[in-house]
Amino acid sequence: MMPMTRVRCPSGHSARPCSLGTCYRSQPGARWLPGRCLPPQASPGDPAGVAKWLWSGDGLPLASQGCRLRRPTALHLLPRWGLGDVLLGFLVGIVASSLSELSVAAATGVAFVRGSPGRTTPSMVLVGLLTLWVGLGGVPLLVARRKGNGPVRDFGLTLRPWPDLPLGVLVGLGSQYLLIPLLYLPLQPLIPNLANRLSHPAQSFTGGAHGAMYILLGVLAAAGAPVVEELFFRGLLLRSLLKRLGPIGPRLAPIISILVAAVAFGLAHQEGLQLLGLTAFGVVLGILAHRFGRLGPGMVAHTAFNTAAILTLAFGH
Repeated sequence: MMPMTRVRCPSGHSARPCSLGTCYRSQPGARWLPGRCLPPQASPGDPAGVAKWLWSGDGLPLASQGCRLRRPTALHLLPRWGLGDVLLGFLVGIVASSLSELSVAAATGVAFVRGSPGRTTPSMVLVGLLTLWVGLGGVPLLVARRKGNGPVRDFGLTLRPWPDLPLGVLVGLGSQYLLIPLLYLPLQPLIPNLANRLSHPAQSFTGGAHGAMYILLGVLAAAGAPVVEELFFRGLLLRSLLKRLGPIGPRLAPIISILVAAVAFGLAHQEGLQLLGLTAFGVVLGILAHRFGRLGPGMVAHTAFNTAAILTLAFGH
């Protein structure tokens, strides 16, 4: 076991416990984060100062003035990713998806119309989905590694059998069969063929696929999309909002962040009638991510939600 590293602290400094030992506040204005003791001048807007204070050149903890470490556990850098990276990921995904779909349309001679079941082929949907994930999934993974501590620590990209699996399935199916119908119940007298119109996005997604292609698209929608979308919307986006809005308070910041991320999640699907339901489900997923500090419960809930929709489309008509 490594000996304790001790640093002389000036008189008058107050001590508080932290996960690495005992951290000392050098001034009354010092900021505290979980597992970290930051000097007063350090802030999310000054990542260079934080990095200089927390790390030594070889990546080991820097025994800085005001801290003593009980074990040689590396302190973690305050992530430098933010809302700019969210915009980058979205733009990369949309541009890559659109260009790939247009390329497939040109190669097959099909007049491509996004979102139209009769004007979208299964191959367009498949290629467009995979290239969309380059932005929505690839950018969060990249920025977490280059600007942070990796997706597991930064975004909570972990899945635990308990309670993630039973809780996620319960929340996902409950949202699909209880929450969504209750939300749209008042609209049924006002909108003709409401149920058919609500199923339009799923029909557009399959692009008229049958057999093996339908199964492949169904698996991607049920297993792939939840992981990518949770990583982007409840990982990078939600945590970027929490970091940006943190100064407004520990109660108000999560509420606003969850709502904004949910609306963005709904708008990203580009379906006007489904916006209400998608936003409500986004709020549910945001609460799960914030409550557990991980994406696992939300990924399972999202998987159950999408699987129910795909199976209903396959066997319900």
